[in-house]
Amino acid sequence: MRFNWRFVLGLSISAGFIIYAVIHVDFAQLIQVLGGASYVWTLPMMISVMLTMWIRAVRWQKLVEPIQRLPVSTLFSSVMIGFMANNVLPARVGEVIRAISLSQKHKLSRSSIIATVVAERAFDSLGLLTVFLFSLLFVDYPANLKEVGAFILLASILMLFFLYLLKTRTDLAVKLICRPAAVFSVVIAAKIESVLRKFSVGLTILTDPLLILAVFLYSVLLWAFTGISGYLIFIAFDLYPVVWAAYIVLFVTVLAVTLPSSPGYIGTFHGACVIAFNLINSLGMFNHEVSKSTALSYSILLWSCQFFPVTLVGLYYLKKEHLKLKDMEKSGM
Repeated sequence: MRFNWRFVLGLSISAGFIIYAVIHVDFAQLIQVLGGASYVWTLPMMISVMLTMWIRAVRWQKLVEPIQRLPVSTLFSSVMIGFMANNVLPARVGEVIRAISLSQKHKLSRSSIIATVVAERAFDSLGLLTVFLFSLLFVDYPANLKEVGAFILLASILMLFFLYLLKTRTDLAVKLICRPAAVFSVVIAAKIESVLRKFSVGLTILTDPLLILAVFLYSVLLWAFTGISGYLIFIAFDLYPVVWAAYIVLFVTVLAVTLPSSPGYIGTFHGACVIAFNLINSLGMFNHEVSKSTALSYSILLWSCQFFPVTLVGLYYLKKEHLKLKDMEKSGM
């Protein structure tokens, strides 16, 4: 049996976050806080989660449009299958699985569809950072968080520039990547070149300014809506901080879940919520000091509202489309 170092690394990081999240927690208070929560707010929260998935499908339609015009409903099902896979499988293979799902349904080039997913991730970062930059007008974040934001912004711009180069100057982009790779292995360099050229087919959007603007605006809308919806869980615990507190939770958790972790981001998500609450407390956004038990309770409820509806709906579409998760996982490796 081959040693899966990525899976072990993910479990180790998740374990570290779990230890951080639970250490010094008063579990009697944790149970009391969870028992006293107003769970009626979980329904609009779960509805908002599904709405964000629909926005993702609409945005993906724009990215795929130069390849083939597809109905939002078929893209939505693939989005749900992919995010469900991220919840139950390690190493974020759901990103590849949703591309495989869509390519199989419509007999499209897998590499081209994966290219749209890669471009989507770059736009995701830009959209989130746009919301983050806007929040700087109202929140004085710690210097290290600002530095992380600046680094991600630079990385996102560089990624989009390379993807643009790959589409418009394919030979040059291929040489930049394959020549260094050929020093180690000509065979590997040839495989990389084949993948990059297929990728370039799925990047037609990067030559259309109007489509770029549409995808960017959808990305900003997606993260603005995701952030504000998290405020519903504050209300569930009878907490009423300034609205930017919900975005602090969003920014910190998104950074954390980019790390390798266990399936479903168990641990990393919860630890990140606790870190976010510490920051919110330090900024005085609550009208009183909120305990770590409450922070962990918030993380459990927010995570549940995101994990369970996405997983259940994703499994529904998986069965409806007669797909097998194990087969798609193997074909994506």
